[in-house]
Amino acid sequence: MAGTGVSGTLGSIERPDGTYQVTYNDLPLYYFTGDKQSGDTNGQGVAGLWSVVTLTAAAPAAPAAAPPAAPAATPEAPSSY
Repeated sequence: MAGTGVSGTLGSIERPDGTYQVTYNDLPLYYFTGDKQSGDTNGQGVAGLWSVVTLTAAAPAAPAAAPPAAPAATPEAPSSY
């Protein structure tokens, strides 16, 4: 159930491996393993692909500058929730 002020639709999708993933307005949600406490947004802009869901859930703005190339592997890549 969505909290107070959430105007979109929460749902879930079944992933190819049979697990489920939470969605918001039919878009999959992820958490960033580098976030350790409420309010952390360390995953914002990682590899130029990840954006924090805002209170209004508006589409994120394009980055001001091209992000640096993503590393081949990172231990703190976004993970599905």
